[in-house]
Amino acid sequence: MNPPRVSSPPSPPPCEETPFAHSPPRSQIDRPESIAYTPHAWCCRRRCHLQGGILVLWLVVVILIAVDYSPAGHRHVARVLSTFLEWVGRHPLRGAMAFAAVYALSVVFFVPGAALTLGGGFLFGQALGVGPGTVFASLAVFVGASAGAVAAFSLGRWLLHETAQSTLNRYTILRALDASLHGHRGLKIVLLLRLSPLVPFTALNYMMSVTSVSLKTYTLGLVGMVPAVVAYSFLGTTAGGLTREAGGESSVERGVKIAMYVVGAVALVAAVGVLSRFAREELRKIQDEGEGARGEGRDVEGGGEGEVKEVGRGREEKQEVEREKEAEER
Repeated sequence: MNPPRVSSPPSPPPCEETPFAHSPPRSQIDRPESIAYTPHAWCCRRRCHLQGGILVLWLVVVILIAVDYSPAGHRHVARVLSTFLEWVGRHPLRGAMAFAAVYALSVVFFVPGAALTLGGGFLFGQALGVGPGTVFASLAVFVGASAGAVAAFSLGRWLLHETAQSTLNRYTILRALDASLHGHRGLKIVLLLRLSPLVPFTALNYMMSVTSVSLKTYTLGLVGMVPAVVAYSFLGTTAGGLTREAGGESSVERGVKIAMYVVGAVALVAAVGVLSRFAREELRKIQDEGEGARGEGRDVEGGGEGEVKEVGRGREEKQEVEREKEAEER
């Protein structure tokens, strides 16, 4: 008896051409280069990374503030502050450089400049006294504020142009003065804006980055910060110096010193106020001049249109007279 024949498996059907039979290799498939590799997309990714880094930094700051409000955090901050004051007292120059670096970073991240200046004055006044503390605090604040302002200006001009533009639209005075920043008046306007408290210091850095002012003119205009820097530093060092010297003096000496400090602070603040008022008046004059120039331009355009209309009417009348003469001759 023959064994049962085992049937072989059916042969596969002939290969049919599928849609992917002749597809190009993966390396040759068109990639969305217009989306992924354009300079605009690269800038967008860079901005996203930068914004993510800023968000992380702010989260760290919030965590540090939360720790500072706890009792253990208060004790730790007090120890760190005491150690820092002792270090600044032994190394004033290094302390000023360290404070300037912290100040520059704070300016870039929109930390209010007045609070930092008062705090720096208090620290240096407590460590060095009122006189030397005012000098070191003013130098440290000016160097740090200048470095932070230039960094914020460059950052706003090259990376955060859209955000700075939206912030600029909130202040009509800057839009009106933008046309006046061309030429030799640009430096004068930057100096006046630094003297005037119309715009916050940290916001002004980013706002000016979207105007037509050059980096050189903007940097030279930082000299306008000097009066406010000295005034705030002196106020801070006065408080710090009084705290430092309160223990070893009699009540009469302490009263005389407090009176002298108060009179000096009031005089300095009054001088800064006078400069600020002068700056506001000058800025209004420049703004009015710009509006007047635009009005004259519109009047000239209107006058030009009227002259064109008069010329057209004269031509039409002349043509009518010629037609009447031709009709009479016929």
